Amino acid sequence: MATHNNGHTAAITCKADGCDEPVKTNKNGHGQGYCAGHYGTKGRNYRPVGARYTNPDGYVVTKISEGNFISEHRHVMERHLGRHLLAGETVHHINGVRDDNRIENLELWYSPQPYGQRVEDLLRYAVATHRAALEALLKEAAGEAEPSP
Repeated sequence: MATHNNGHTAAITCKADGCDEPVKTNKNGHGQGYCAGHYGTKGRNYRPVGARYTNPDGYVVTKISEGNFISEHRHVMERHLGRHLLAGETVHHINGVRDDNRIENLELWYSPQPYGQRVEDLLRYAVATHRAALEALLKEAAGEAEPSP
């Protein structure tokens, strides 16, 4: 650590894990905490993996890996489904509160573009992606199973 004339200390080497490069300094000679190579990615606006923030539209966004952010409600639904969302699938907040990302408050919606999906194509999609739920509904309709709550 180096001590400045104002009594503050600053790292001489980069704060990035495993980096021993000298820190970048500003025009006053004060260390910025990161070397020139890491300053752009870990500088003032850096967020570590797992960091969350609320975007201007009110949705919570999570950093899932370096350079990759995802809306938290979509990430929660993908983990629940065990797969990535498909084209045309959206996640709806039942209570309308955009930062309430509990799975019981989320619904998977399908709204293909353009509107006017052929029934046959929609059924093929439903069978391919939601077979278990369809089988349960068909059994329920036939009176073979208890209705779901």
